Amino acid sequence: MLQKIEQHTCPFKMALDKLYDGVFISDQKGKTIYVNDAYQIMSGLKYEEVVGKYVTDMEAKGIYKNPVTPEVIRQGRQVNSIGKAKGGVDMLISGNPIYNEKNELVYVVVSQRDITDFQMLKQKLEVTEEKMLTAEIDREKKEEEIQYLKKRLLEKTGIIGESQGILNVISLIDKVSSLDVTLLITGESGVGKEVIANEIYQKSKTKNKHFIKVNCAAIPANLLEAELFGHVKGAFTGAIKDKLGLFQLANEGTLFLDEIGEMPVELQSKLLRAIQQKEVIPVGGSEVQKLDVRIIAATNQDLLKQVKQGKFREDLYYRLNVLPIEVPPLRERKQDIILLGQYFLNTYSKKYGKNVFISQGGFELLEDYSWPGNVRELQNIIERLVIISEDRSVADHEQISRMIYPDFKKDFSFSNEKSLWDILESVEKQLITDAIKEVGSTRKVAQRLKIDQSTVVKKIKKHGIKIEKR
Repeated sequence: MLQKIEQHTCPFKMALDKLYDGVFISDQKGKTIYVNDAYQIMSGLKYEEVVGKYVTDMEAKGIYKNPVTPEVIRQGRQVNSIGKAKGGVDMLISGNPIYNEKNELVYVVVSQRDITDFQMLKQKLEVTEEKMLTAEIDREKKEEEIQYLKKRLLEKTGIIGESQGILNVISLIDKVSSLDVTLLITGESGVGKEVIANEIYQKSKTKNKHFIKVNCAAIPANLLEAELFGHVKGAFTGAIKDKLGLFQLANEGTLFLDEIGEMPVELQSKLLRAIQQKEVIPVGGSEVQKLDVRIIAATNQDLLKQVKQGKFREDLYYRLNVLPIEVPPLRERKQDIILLGQYFLNTYSKKYGKNVFISQGGFELLEDYSWPGNVRELQNIIERLVIISEDRSVADHEQISRMIYPDFKKDFSFSNEKSLWDILESVEKQLITDAIKEVGSTRKVAQRLKIDQSTVVKKIKKHGIKIEKR
């Protein structure tokens, strides 16, 4: 068979080897029969190392990770995925089945394409800003056009912000939303991972289908399996009838698994099967149910660290981490704080029937704050501010400071007869304590406070500050 294919493709080999895209061809059993020059360059594998080998064998040896060929053979349709080339370049991988006149699968053709330059609108914004900064034009016209392009970019999304970090996230969402690929959203608690998941769903091909959300940390471990995969009547005490799980409810749509790092290890193998084989077995049942569900997972934990600790399956990690989307913390998005603050101010003023404003000094204080609770903390602060404020009032620097530093009055009041030295000592202890809670290590505290690490260690001992292990 291999010799026959080689002879048949010989006239086209020169043309295939000239292609920019990598091409990989296997037979109906997953045995490799041809790879072009571009594929060899991208994968770092030589022709003789691949041709004649079965894809499943290569996967078992760890040479391939999550290949699409077995899925094309199993599903009999096109399968797309995102991977990385040898040099770390993002690749769009597309596998297609080839049938003969008897409608029998004979070949699987896989192509790989570099998609790193897929940022048209963002690039246009950057180029326009650069040109306008160097051109001799009126400053007002320059600013007007830049803001117009930024508005165009942000109008495409429900995500608020214009910092480079969040624009990178928006650009990545635009690339992957329409692809049938599993996504993992990472970031600290409160950064808005669910907002990102909503945006991906709204831009997906299945936006008119079900979008089911589940917090893996909110459901007891002994109930989570039945919630996800359903159960049959009599499967356990209280199972008085068959019940569909969240996977079945999300069929042909999207399932958002929030706090995936909290999923029990014993359940992770079943989740892997559901994602990999696109099938589930209800609790207490024996019948396999075929499903087509897109998975978006999210976590604020370091899953790779959990893998090393044996708390998270390595194979599930790599299946979920096909394309990670990391959402930056609010402290790294300083220029978005006023935009978000104004948005929440307008939202809650409308909700509670008030017109509440924040002074320039108040907004400056919001920008200077480190926001350990991220966007969620900002949202809560603004809502509380609107609730306690009178209609048509203006929240100033002092009012904002009392809300984000609740111990401000206690620590800085002169009525408590503290000396200047006592006040400074109290402030120093509070700053170091807050920094430790926020970043976790003395090295990072030193970076945040712009002092030596040895100085941080001495002051921790001096003030008796405890560092909790993470």
